[in-house]
Amino acid sequence: MYRLLVVGDSYEAHTITRYFRSKNQRVFCLIGHSEAADSIRGIGAEPIFADLPSGELSQPLPAVQFVIFVQPNQGEKDPYLKGVSNFLGRLKRNPAPTFLLCVTGLEIWGRGIGDWVDESTIPQPDTPWGEALLKAERRILLSGYAAGILRIGKVYGNHDSFVKAAGDFEKIDQYLSFLHEDDLMGVMPRVLKKIKAGGVLIASEDEPLLESEVNRYLNGNFGQPVKKPVGFETGIRGVRLRNTALKNLGYRFAHRVGGLFAQNER
Repeated sequence: MYRLLVVGDSYEAHTITRYFRSKNQRVFCLIGHSEAADSIRGIGAEPIFADLPSGELSQPLPAVQFVIFVQPNQGEKDPYLKGVSNFLGRLKRNPAPTFLLCVTGLEIWGRGIGDWVDESTIPQPDTPWGEALLKAERRILLSGYAAGILRIGKVYGNHDSFVKAAGDFEKIDQYLSFLHEDDLMGVMPRVLKKIKAGGVLIASEDEPLLESEVNRYLNGNFGQPVKKPVGFETGIRGVRLRNTALKNLGYRFAHRVGGLFAQNER
């Protein structure tokens, strides 16, 4: 049995926790909100409460083989980066983990112009929060641990989580890359086994979608408006994530939002 520490309160962090608990691994979850504790205990994981910007923890960090640091989708730049540094400082009080994996979402990429990106592409964030995510990645890579980066699409599972992942739409159309929760769970063992120290991998479905396509699907299939109905103007933003490296490592993505659209429109 492995011992893992999953850092984060997000849907993505909870999905990763569920996967490792399903494999009977011992999982500790570092969380900042007490309301998540019951669901974490409900799947047999062990919550640890933390206010990382202040450095306060409800108990010392446990010794583990793997740390999975899941970056949040939003926050405030300076307190967050202080929290990342405090966490790494606390981690150094323990024996070094075998690997430290940082998981980051689309917010790191900036607006883009619809271009394809892969593991060799250096993100160009254009918001303070995107800059914070990139700086946090670099701090983790330079922490002295064997560490790597997994950059992922917008994670969804059921209808409600898909609507939430799609978010609010803007006037200028943009590409969105998605990742089903089953595929997020599916890539985890391969990533931890195959990624090299300092390495980067991308996990995302094969076909990024334009917001206008998602808008049309939601309005046409669920009988409810999207959060902010829009008339899209000329222009394309966003980036399209390539998943070639994970495919070359033998992983085959099982889900595709575009296929779901086509199925519902027959």
